[in-house]
Amino acid sequence: MVPISTLIFSICVLGIGWFITNMLKNKQIALEKKLGEIHAQEVQNRFDIYRNIADSEIKRLNQKILLDSHMYANFQMDFQSFQRFKNGCGNETKANLPPNTIQAVKYAMRHAHPDNGGNAEDFIKFQKCYEELMMGARLKNEVEL
Repeated sequence: MVPISTLIFSICVLGIGWFITNMLKNKQIALEKKLGEIHAQEVQNRFDIYRNIADSEIKRLNQKILLDSHMYANFQMDFQSFQRFKNGCGNETKANLPPNTIQAVKYAMRHAHPDNGGNAEDFIKFQKCYEELMMGARLKNEVEL
């Protein structure tokens, strides 16, 4: 038979062991919870960074679209001038033309070029028109001097 003192001692050792084990488990749970919170915060921070990058990229693309639409509108405004150029420039000078006309003629030359799938006759007309515009601008500058 086991003495009572040994039995009480064994119960105390088991109780202390159980208490220490539970205390360690509680600390481990608290540590895992804290690590989970830190990980969640890191994920949120990365998400915010990616969202900011995406927002700035969207803003940049919207600005590019806006600029492209303004340029397209300017080219549309100059389209009436294109019609005159296509049929022959006449006596136009740089001073008599809308501001983006020369740029628009260059644009039309690029797109009318046969290497870009355009019509060779249209390209030649635009090229002659461009040369006449440049010649008219040079003559006007020489007269002013």
